[in-house]
Amino acid sequence: MHSLFRRALLHLGSLHRGSLPWRSILPLSCALLTSLWSSAAASTGIRPAPLPTLTSVAQIHALSFKEANRGYPVKLKVVVTFYYMQNAAVSTPADMATNMFVQDASGGNWVALTPDAQSAQAGQLIELEGVTVQTDFAPDISKAHWRILGWAPMPNPVRAEFGRLASTKFDSRWVEAEGIVRSVEAHAGYIQLSIEMDGGRITAYVPNVPLSAAADLIDDRVRIRGVCGANFNLKNQVTGIYLSTPSLDNVQLIEKRPADPSQIPLQPVGSVLRFTIGGTSGHRVRLRGIVTLQRPGRYF
Repeated sequence: MHSLFRRALLHLGSLHRGSLPWRSILPLSCALLTSLWSSAAASTGIRPAPLPTLTSVAQIHALSFKEANRGYPVKLKVVVTFYYMQNAAVSTPADMATNMFVQDASGGNWVALTPDAQSAQAGQLIELEGVTVQTDFAPDISKAHWRILGWAPMPNPVRAEFGRLASTKFDSRWVEAEGIVRSVEAHAGYIQLSIEMDGGRITAYVPNVPLSAAADLIDDRVRIRGVCGANFNLKNQVTGIYLSTPSLDNVQLIEKRPADPSQIPLQPVGSVLRFTIGGTSGHRVRLRGIVTLQRPGRYF
């Protein structure tokens, strides 16, 4: 089953949970896997015993690929840490796709949503029911529906440097990271922040925020909270890290950049990245020279 399903995905390239391709193929993949299990059971003439209901995220994470795709029933009491429903009318392959993450005391999990799914908000305490499925490197929850119980504090964030985030140990967990904002881009329904950390760069997606509200963050050092996610290829190899951040309230200013970039002292190109006892600030530098190459939208 695993190889059959993988062959159906060869055209998708680099993906992340909640990316546009997963949104469209997950119901089909669940149906395919369920059908294969049913066919296998029917061929033996043995009616399988009912599967036990899983009541914690840790129990879901403990499942193997094969077991997760048996469709264990799930009933959890969890806090919604991120919810975003993509507007299909304006979606493009570059847009952030529909995403929902939840967390209990034992861990966090991604929830597969359909276009007609219920609405939710970060910070809501819900009783969630669904079934397990696995289409990538970790088990997920599909066929989800829930009952809102009220509001709850967000989980205590895991403070992590880039290496720990990239290890996937904190996948789907509410985390806190620190770095310098390199760019802010506007997209349909959300903004995208590129943040340079010690060791690597992450991307943060913040829904329902205009560009004007965040453009001033460029070159600021910030502390940001969000749900840790991973970009990966079809071999389930991690190619990047991103945060799903519910709002700009989860972005805290630590160090403001110089008020006027034109007042930054000019320095020779040859002095950039040189070793210094005090280290470098990580903020923008000011150079003067001749442009010799340009890659539009990337660098020059």
